Amino acid sequence: MRRVAVAMWQQRLARTGNGIRVGISWRGGKEQSVRQQRSTTLKQWEQLFAVDGVQFVNLQYGDCEAELATVRHDFGIEIHDWPDLDPLNDLDQFAAQIAALDLVISVDNSTVHMAGALGVPTWVLLPMAPNWRWMLDRSDSPWYAVLSLYRQRELGAWSEVFDQLAGDLQTRIESSDTDTPQLQTHSTPVSDVERERSKYEQMWTVDDYRNVSPGLDNLDKVQLIDQLRSFDVRTVLDAGCGSGKLLWKLLTDYGSEFVAQGFDISANCLDPCFDDVRETVLTVGCLWDESEFHFPEPFDAVICTDVLEHPPPEYIPAVLQNLHRCTRKVCYVAIALFPDGFGPKMLGEPLHLTVEPPAWWFKQFTAVGLTVHAQGVEQNAAGQNMWLHAFLTP
Repeated sequence: MRRVAVAMWQQRLARTGNGIRVGISWRGGKEQSVRQQRSTTLKQWEQLFAVDGVQFVNLQYGDCEAELATVRHDFGIEIHDWPDLDPLNDLDQFAAQIAALDLVISVDNSTVHMAGALGVPTWVLLPMAPNWRWMLDRSDSPWYAVLSLYRQRELGAWSEVFDQLAGDLQTRIESSDTDTPQLQTHSTPVSDVERERSKYEQMWTVDDYRNVSPGLDNLDKVQLIDQLRSFDVRTVLDAGCGSGKLLWKLLTDYGSEFVAQGFDISANCLDPCFDDVRETVLTVGCLWDESEFHFPEPFDAVICTDVLEHPPPEYIPAVLQNLHRCTRKVCYVAIALFPDGFGPKMLGEPLHLTVEPPAWWFKQFTAVGLTVHAQGVEQNAAGQNMWLHAFLTP
């Protein structure tokens, strides 16, 4: 399980609303007889759903869409669910999701063991005759210190168990209002900036990722140097410079024409050739944070290649506003219009978070006051849109 995956789930969970995040699972057991004994229905969870200050998260593996819809309709409760997570086939992401929770409440199934191994506080619903692992007449577990066991006293009778769970959950909520240390362990959110920075700090350790440079590839493709000359550009900012291959080209081959600097979210992005000048040419910060993406004077030109598709879509307006503010004459952008392959392979999550068609991007440019001076859409052999190239003026 990767730290960045946990950070991603912390951020996802933070967007569900106020309150503690409680993962729930209500079915368990492969054999029918075992499944009938261990499992509950979501109707039986009604008392828990009535407790205020909780965001419930679906941890139930298998098809449960109809059950979630019924709860939404009957109780007016949203059990937050992410269809892109398959617990049966992606244990790393499932573990990361659980690790980002404050509490897990589950019947006896594999989710309990995952949560227990991760050290996440877990309340387990047990039938009167449980599996041998849970022993008898005790409310704790010798296997996982974070588990609390809630047992049936009569065969098939869950109502008393849910009475106790609802009462304890209410107490837990009240404790969270007084900053109980145990609650804070799993509920401290990671900011979007921290999450994105962590992702790219990891990606820049991958040689295959570092070797790719769309910025350098586009140098001749769009006749970038001639374009900069036509605008009488002297100062250049490579916003989202990454490994710095384009930046290095500007500094070495065109150093007599341009004064170039780089900006990126991660400090370890630049190639080793920058070791002696790294501190003078690189500013580390976040493109959508005005306090970090800030310079004493705007640049004649801002270059932003293979960058704008990476931030979460809700931050695109802020990124474009900052680019506008830092551009004196022209801004060149090259935007990928396709999902990436590196993120899912290396991190288990995409790097391209904003994959939109050209028309969507043109609306974003216009909304912040950027004018499209020239543009083109690059396609692959199959005729699919791959890259949007645009020269924008403030």
